[in-house]
Amino acid sequence: YRYEVLVGSSSSGEHSFRSPPLPDTPVRVAVSADNQSGYKVFEQLVPAIAGHDVDLLLMAGDIVNDGSDLEDWHQQWFKPLEKASFGQTVPVLFARGNHDGEHPFAYAYSTLPGNGSWYAFSWGRARIIVLDSEVPTAGAPEQLEWLLAELESKESKEAAFRIATFHKPPFTNLWGHDGYTGESWVRDEWVEVFETKGVDLVLCGHTHGYLRGERNGVTYAIVGGGGGGLDTYVIESWSLFEVNLSAHNFNLMEVDGQSLRFTSHGLDGEVLDAFELESRGQ
Repeated sequence: YRYEVLVGSSSSGEHSFRSPPLPDTPVRVAVSADNQSGYKVFEQLVPAIAGHDVDLLLMAGDIVNDGSDLEDWHQQWFKPLEKASFGQTVPVLFARGNHDGEHPFAYAYSTLPGNGSWYAFSWGRARIIVLDSEVPTAGAPEQLEWLLAELESKESKEAAFRIATFHKPPFTNLWGHDGYTGESWVRDEWVEVFETKGVDLVLCGHTHGYLRGERNGVTYAIVGGGGGGLDTYVIESWSLFEVNLSAHNFNLMEVDGQSLRFTSHGLDGEVLDAFELESRGQ
């Protein structure tokens, strides 16, 4: 689709975007999180992401530092996305983080599927399930009910990969200081669902760095290196993690048929980590 935006006598110029890919089309999705106040770093990452010809950007929360501050939305989110005309040409979806908040700005400046807090969509052979870790089950039991129903849906069962993304991770080995090893209620209430209902990959933020590991058939990756100040305190509580890096990063997830390849890149484009998954089917 080609379009331009007109405001009075001013024009944005012509831009274009692609509609969602057909089910059997190979896809390349960029994944990041926690750019927030590190917008100068995010401004460097956006053109690097654009250079890989991605067809979607998926953010795992904390896209601004203060969701109630209008300037944060302008400076930390929309302005960096203008680099390389990225925001004008590539769709962007995200999970809600604690810094984004529940302020009206957080909803006014986003149009997300479903109820705007949790939703699912198919992208090529992947079924991407976005959850809201800011809403514990005790306060919104309908989210867990929705998740269970989604994982039993035709779309989820027929996908080659089921990928869950949300902000606060169930496990982490890095933090800004001691004491935080992951979100306990997420660990207690969602992890068993992921492990028993066929989720292949879980993508989170909140920890500012990159971690990757596997537990009971589920791969966990923390991708919170989008610009915010890096977490450097090593807690080393969870042996599942094979990679623990305090580094800014952007990530590419490529799904082609029954194969998924995930590559994490550093600020200079160097490869920090890479892994592959094969579809387990259902």
